[in-house]
Amino acid sequence: MQVHKFLQLITATFLQLGLMTGTARADIPLPEAQTFQVTARREDVQRATPPLRVFVTVGTNKFTFVTPDGFQVRDDPAQQRVILVNADQTCTITFRINGAMPEGKSELDAKTCRDWVSNGYPDAQVLDEFSGNAGDRSGPGFNLQWNGSGSTARSAKVAFIPSAAGILKFSAVGSSAVQNGFNTVIMTFQASDADGKLDIQTGSDQM
Repeated sequence: MQVHKFLQLITATFLQLGLMTGTARADIPLPEAQTFQVTARREDVQRATPPLRVFVTVGTNKFTFVTPDGFQVRDDPAQQRVILVNADQTCTITFRINGAMPEGKSELDAKTCRDWVSNGYPDAQVLDEFSGNAGDRSGPGFNLQWNGSGSTARSAKVAFIPSAAGILKFSAVGSSAVQNGFNTVIMTFQASDADGKLDIQTGSDQM
């Protein structure tokens, strides 16, 4: 995927949203020597504007999800993440590898994830918690809210999902598009099997 003025766009987006202090910080090391590649293509379905499907390859692991309507895709291999930004730059959705799974663990501890959220979003209040489900795996999820610039209320949804590639973090931050955008990504998310094969379901098969 060709990245066009990625850093300038994302920095401008964060400034507009007033999220520079609300952007999650890296809490644990990224997996070492792990390639991160992103491609995207339109699905072959009968729609006026077919949905854009993103494909992420992390080492031998493959992931895919559909982008919400009106969102553009930006990749950031150095931080092992994909960032989706809506047209008016009021909502940012991120999928990233948030570090390696704890040694000997196959599931994520809710308290640990809660600490990551508190450290990454120090100005936010956790409104409630939920079970995030993506790619036949589940993990802790959180709904957040805080006051942005001009005392404008900002909201976020964050979920941490265990995987063979590491801890998958899904986050959506910004406007009222947060809820629908987050749901589109996480509900259409699919992961490869142990052999690295993706059995992709499209359209009505997923939703």
